[in-house]
Amino acid sequence: MLSGCLEQEIEPAEPVVLCPNGTQNPDFVGNWTVLASEGSQSNRWMNFDEDGTMEKRITDPDFDGVDHCWETNGHQHKIIMMNDAWNGEQHLVSNAHVDGDLMFISSIYTEGWHDNGTLTGTMHHERPTVCRVYHRVGVFSDDASLHAAINATAFPDFCSFIYNPPSGPNYWDAWNASYLAVDHPDDVSTATNDHLIDVEIDGFLGELDWGISEYYYGFSVTLTVGNQEYACSTGSDSPCIITFSGVDEYYAVWEEGEIGTLSENGVDICSTVCDVSLMDLKLQAENFMQGTDNVSVQ
Repeated sequence: MLSGCLEQEIEPAEPVVLCPNGTQNPDFVGNWTVLASEGSQSNRWMNFDEDGTMEKRITDPDFDGVDHCWETNGHQHKIIMMNDAWNGEQHLVSNAHVDGDLMFISSIYTEGWHDNGTLTGTMHHERPTVCRVYHRVGVFSDDASLHAAINATAFPDFCSFIYNPPSGPNYWDAWNASYLAVDHPDDVSTATNDHLIDVEIDGFLGELDWGISEYYYGFSVTLTVGNQEYACSTGSDSPCIITFSGVDEYYAVWEEGEIGTLSENGVDICSTVCDVSLMDLKLQAENFMQGTDNVSVQ
């Protein structure tokens, strides 16, 4: 039913101009819904218009009345959310890639921007190597044809795993990998910066995030020499420091073949030949890995 007077003249609302300086890759234009095996996710969808506006399903009432837009820069995909009540914008930045009727998206970080143009904060997202896979609405007749298309498609470089994969490895499988620790090739000395132990993933099941979240729960392990314990972490204030051979942006991802080196950091942990035990190797706060317990360092 319509209420009010039909003769009443209503002035049209001012158009909302979003992403005025952004560019839009036409590959993303269209209506997309997510691959899901759980009912709670099966109705997630996004619609990207060629003018840079977008619609998406919102379940959080805090985001009622929020306008959305989108823009692309290579594999970088940005969704901008704005609301008059916010006095600013939120920018969700992701890696994204379209391959035919499939879209791979992996969140990187969210930025908050005040309407005066100042950055209010940045929050990085966990699991940067895990992608959600969306597919164009109406293209696939059933799950079997969708799953066949996914299995036949090579994942983009930034995506090691997908949520709810129809086959193949799952992200959580990677945590079942073990580690191998060996004596570093360099000889130890009475100096306080000796390289002690090299560590790598033994039985690679997928990349692992080891320095993530805004609280920085990163890689750590406890070394014991004699009766003395030494904390070893990626932080610069630890008596033992961990450095990795790989190069990562935003996150440190432990990859196949990448070496982590445990080194003295201002403390003489081992001067000659030492029997070093390793305990509680952690990636994130709660995730422990099993592996080498003892290394003879010389």
